[in-house]
Amino acid sequence: MISRSNPGLDYIPAEKFGYSLIVSAGDLLFVSGVAPLRGRDDLKVVGAGDLKAQCSYILEILDQKLKAGGSSRERVVSWTVYLVDRDRPAEIGSKWREIFPLLQDWAGPHNMPAATAVGVASLFVPEQMIEIEAIATVGK
Repeated sequence: MISRSNPGLDYIPAEKFGYSLIVSAGDLLFVSGVAPLRGRDDLKVVGAGDLKAQCSYILEILDQKLKAGGSSRERVVSWTVYLVDRDRPAEIGSKWREIFPLLQDWAGPHNMPAATAVGVASLFVPEQMIEIEAIATVGK
């Protein structure tokens, strides 16, 4: 069974943009990309110009989405991290190294999910430097 939802989080209104915040299919929970944005009508970037601040905010929202979907950070099996590096677009490894301590603290040293880091030219809004999507398990 597939279930789609937009739980009442202090986040952006996904329904206005035509997608679901979380989708569950069987024992898997798919969390749509989390951006460092907030607001219902006018989207505001959280931590403009500060990759670590944007990442920290994203991890807070990711926690909320996982909980709303019946999962938790310990159950994240895979995530994709999209990173913008306008100074060196062909190399995002330095950006990964900058946020890796935050990701490791969030997941725990023994719970690191499978990961893919993708360098992109831009994301939803110009000031956005990062976005994270995740897949987690639900149930027992």
